[in-house]
Amino acid sequence: MNSMTSLGYDNMSMLFGSLSSSSQSTGSIYDSIGTYKSIKNGSYGKLLNAYYDKVGKPERTESKGKTNVKKTEVEDQKKLMSSIKTKANELTSSAAELATTGSKSLFKDKDGDTKEAVSKIEDFVEDYNNTITAAKKSTDNRTNSRVSAMVENTENYKSKLSTIGISLKEDNTLSIDKDKLGKASMDDLKSVFNGVGSFAATTAQRAARVQAQASLASTTSSSYTASGRYNTTNVQNYYSAFM
Repeated sequence: MNSMTSLGYDNMSMLFGSLSSSSQSTGSIYDSIGTYKSIKNGSYGKLLNAYYDKVGKPERTESKGKTNVKKTEVEDQKKLMSSIKTKANELTSSAAELATTGSKSLFKDKDGDTKEAVSKIEDFVEDYNNTITAAKKSTDNRTNSRVSAMVENTENYKSKLSTIGISLKEDNTLSIDKDKLGKASMDDLKSVFNGVGSFAATTAQRAARVQAQASLASTTSSSYTASGRYNTTNVQNYYSAFM
């Protein structure tokens, strides 16, 4: 008679029933010489398999210390972080283009046609909104902190933005009054978007920080917590340089 037959399903049920009792009774299982032998010779593993064949196996998870994280949740967060990284990178580029001064400036001709500049501003607003929208589902605290800093910066420019037809909505995205923006003078557009300290320049800086943090989170899965949050404690000093 093999070990499974000798133990019997009744004994198997008793064993697993004891696992749900107090920690003291759980400890007593491992104090038992008979149980120790069954673990050592492999029959305990067979017992586990037979038990779960009857009651159903638990959903497979990946573990990190005491934390169990569903693989799909980790992968979903990594994909989201990758998306945020891409959107923030596009925003950084469009903002930097508006902020550029000198011969390559979109605002170099004071009395020139504003159509190109307006078109680039519209692209910038689209990139800004895409970044904000993508970040709304983020559970990475450091990425969210950097997005919040970008929104706070935008709030500081609300008054200047409103003069050229751009407003900050309650969901933190930007809205354009195309008629008003189209009628804005080159000087007015330049005062908001061009040069060091402009709205475009400061947004480019903050968007780059969002991109850097989202990039880190998108390539690291081992530090996600059970709630899907990314633990960035170990890289805090590295990113303090961006603060």
